[in-house]
Amino acid sequence: MDEKPMVPFKMKLSNGKKIPAIFIDYYIPKKDWNFITEEQRKFVQMVYDFKDGRVSCSRLFKEALAKLDLPDSVSVVFMPCSNQSKYLTRFSRLNNALSYEEKLHPMLYSLTYLEARESKHNIKDRDKVNADSNIIINADIVGKKVVIIDDVITTGSSIKEHAEELGKYGVEVVGVVCLAKTVKYPEKIEIWIESHFK
Repeated sequence: MDEKPMVPFKMKLSNGKKIPAIFIDYYIPKKDWNFITEEQRKFVQMVYDFKDGRVSCSRLFKEALAKLDLPDSVSVVFMPCSNQSKYLTRFSRLNNALSYEEKLHPMLYSLTYLEARESKHNIKDRDKVNADSNIIINADIVGKKVVIIDDVITTGSSIKEHAEELGKYGVEVVGVVCLAKTVKYPEKIEIWIESHFK
């Protein structure tokens, strides 16, 4: 994969703007756990625990935030979930932990949920679901510089959509931090070429 854990990379939006992004480690689906190390298994379990609100992972997020070239003072917003309950469960602990950081201003309540939507994890063509389809962006973040925090990035399309939606309200997204990035496996033909010619 081109992107590496804890190494900032540029995420390109549809308007051509590039924003710095970083993730802490790879997310490996449970179906592949027979092929991963115990350390990798522990990290993926921590991702599940974060999603379920059992851990904040604040130390890891703070380390990742420190690696991005962010303004002196920045607001922190969180990626919308399929419903408000999941959103609050997932991000409340981290919001509280980050509120003690002098230069970070977490804004857990910058979104208002209108209704629940289907979870992207349950849909085959997840890119067809708009991340912002069930929320309203509140006026308290208009005009602010923000960093978006999410649990897992796969294609990045949801984060890009949300960043562009925030931009319509004068919000400048200056960074993205994710706990994990879904590992991408090579295609079968790539494996065959690698094994036969290299």
